[in-house]
Amino acid sequence: MKVAEIVKEQVVAGLEKGVVPWHRPWRMAECQNFASGRRYTGINPWLFQIECWLRGWDKPVFATYNQITGMGGTVRKGEHGAMVVFTQQQMVDREVVKDGMTVTEAKEGFRLSPPKQRATYMLRYYKDFNIAQTDGLDGKVKHLGPASHKHDTSAEVDDIISATGAHIQHGGNRACY
Repeated sequence: MKVAEIVKEQVVAGLEKGVVPWHRPWRMAECQNFASGRRYTGINPWLFQIECWLRGWDKPVFATYNQITGMGGTVRKGEHGAMVVFTQQQMVDREVVKDGMTVTEAKEGFRLSPPKQRATYMLRYYKDFNIAQTDGLDGKVKHLGPASHKHDTSAEVDDIISATGAHIQHGGNRACY
């Protein structure tokens, strides 16, 4: 099965269970690798958020099987990983059909100047496991900071908010007012 088809099935499964991630008015913690501390990019945070909502995980922090076992932890029997999409640009040789001409050159009837390579993208996926699927990692996981919520505010606005006595907290996976 192709990566795009797998992604589509995952999104549709979420939609069928009532998860519509683009309608959420708040932002969950950033998805990151708990072994390296590196944040996931591209479509991966979105895919991981869907997995977290579907499976009931509180923290969107993941690692590969090898990273988990390398830290002395284990993945619980029967657990299934979440998909991570990986892309990489590669240079490949253009296909030569006759007289040293590429397919495109042969169709056009003239020879183009080098380069004889073209850029293409490799699209692959692998599986990472959520920290909730592991055992034996107590105290071994790097401290993962919350997503930053930096806002430019004036001192006057800060004083007004402080005067209300309201407890204001950013984070979590649901909207509370």
